[in-house]
Amino acid sequence: MKGIVVFYNENKKELIKISITRLPIKIEKIKEKSKELFNEPYPCAIYQAVCTNKIGLELMEQLSNSEILDKILNIEDMPSILKEYLDLNNKHFKEPVKYIKIY
Repeated sequence: MKGIVVFYNENKKELIKISITRLPIKIEKIKEKSKELFNEPYPCAIYQAVCTNKIGLELMEQLSNSEILDKILNIEDMPSILKEYLDLNNKHFKEPVKYIKIY
């Protein structure tokens, strides 16, 4: 697993390709990880970056042997762990995300 995630629009046009350690993670999950790692529920920018990186590495480890690798999936069909962590709000993307591919 290379740890790259590609997000696509409804026409399967690539929106962005990013490292799994730079994923848009929900702020609640970043706060939880910050509390766990640093005992700080309101992380500064440095702690946020560390937590995002750590969560990305944990996701990579959990997905490393998954059958979803190298397949374009509708976001409805992606694993629940990704649904739990990813912030697919439009503020991160030019267009709404409809598909995802991890490799």
